Amino acid sequence: MKKFIVVAFIALTSFARNSYVKQSANTVIFPGAIVPITSTCLNTDGDLQTTFKVQLYKTVRAGRDRDIQVPTEKKFLITPVDYIQTVCVKFGGKNGPHCRKYEKVAKSYPMVSTVKYYKVTETRNNSTEKLIKTESFEVPSCK
Repeated sequence: MKKFIVVAFIALTSFARNSYVKQSANTVIFPGAIVPITSTCLNTDGDLQTTFKVQLYKTVRAGRDRDIQVPTEKKFLITPVDYIQTVCVKFGGKNGPHCRKYEKVAKSYPMVSTVKYYKVTETRNNSTEKLIKTESFEVPSCK
């Protein structure tokens, strides 16, 4: 009888579903973290700031072939709205595609962004996403 119950439990759990809501939004690159724009605000200096303190880490050598991440501090991260990004403007080469020429381009994070919410359903062998809603998000001022 115990074997039958175990087999039935395994059969049921292999078809079990896990559902959750996933958010899709623009991201902001901070020194030490990448955060969805929905988790940012504009501070009094006009820079983007995280709305929560981010755990930062330092890398410590733990042997010849092993590094470990050690927590250091939690703090609000800040980055300018306007920034310079280096982008590839010419690809090519004999040994496969790689960048042959870079340029620096002035960019800005958008202050209004579209955020999509999906219902994700996962089973043992499959994952599906269904769009639930789309909203407009405007970066607020920090409190």
